[in-house]
Amino acid sequence: MNEQKNKLSFEASYTLDVIGLLDLLFSGEIDEDTEFVRYLEEQLSENCEGLLNKVRNTLPKGESIGSTLIPLIATDSEFNDLRLSELLQSPKYLVTQLKKQTIKKNLSKAYQKFLNKDVEKVFEQLGLVIAELERCKFKNFWLENRLPLINEQIKRYDKECQPLNVIETLNQSLTPQHIERRNVYVVSFELLDLKSIQLFNEDVVVSIKRSTKQVLECLTEQLLQPISIHRQLRARVRALKHDQMLLNALKHVKEEYKDLGSYLEANVKLAYQMYLNTQLHLCDQPYQYLGRYQFGTYKLSTLFYHYMQTHPKISSQSISDYLVEVVEQVEVDQFDQRYLTIMSHIL
Repeated sequence: MNEQKNKLSFEASYTLDVIGLLDLLFSGEIDEDTEFVRYLEEQLSENCEGLLNKVRNTLPKGESIGSTLIPLIATDSEFNDLRLSELLQSPKYLVTQLKKQTIKKNLSKAYQKFLNKDVEKVFEQLGLVIAELERCKFKNFWLENRLPLINEQIKRYDKECQPLNVIETLNQSLTPQHIERRNVYVVSFELLDLKSIQLFNEDVVVSIKRSTKQVLECLTEQLLQPISIHRQLRARVRALKHDQMLLNALKHVKEEYKDLGSYLEANVKLAYQMYLNTQLHLCDQPYQYLGRYQFGTYKLSTLFYHYMQTHPKISSQSISDYLVEVVEQVEVDQFDQRYLTIMSHIL
């Protein structure tokens, strides 16, 4: 077998780590790296704070520098071998690469607007900040002090993942979809308010502060992220649109889901992610976890997960078709009572 296939690979990335650092500079965020970040702020010119504030005010609402730019930078297949200053000089090329790697409808309107109107200005501003970091010899510091931390954590990830046969185990549940190599890029600074950052090519970026279990959970979440069954659920949604208990549950997450179809999709994808996680022995109490997830607003996923335990996906069935089957077959009226019935048999 080609040793490049069926492999979960962990790699350090200076380029992505620097972008993560930009989120921390002059942000007021406090964590274990705060002392170093404040020291670095003192070495940079006052102009850098103003530039970073301008960048933050230009980003799509609710997004950080990392969540906005890391996926864009990583569309260049050689990003890990190029200087960040070089990448920041090629915004049009990166946007072109992004459009080749994803479907336009998968990008939010705010992100599309950013790509069309603001990305060149932001790259120019960040280029000036990166030049300041290079003047301060930040890369030398990173090589001497941060890279050893990353490499140590990568050794731990490799050791703990090896007996799990991650790719092979996942493929048993994903067939006929099939994954081979997956890259996990490991950075030393915390990703602001994020467990991970998912790249458009389905690789993942994580901080060394994440445990092996958390990293693998990010990976299984990424595998399901591109899947959409919203359209296939239209008939099911019409049948359920007057279910008051479901509509009340939807009200609690109305900021995240615009309609019942989106909420059903989120619940069944969460259930299948848990199914994958249990194959990797990542969760000892899946029913309890799903019942408590996000303060109990996804209890419906417990019903879907329970169905998956007794009606597993057949190997010739696509994941999308299977998720639609689950939503259509599971009785969800009075789902709170059904949830309690399931839990009474589990506990």
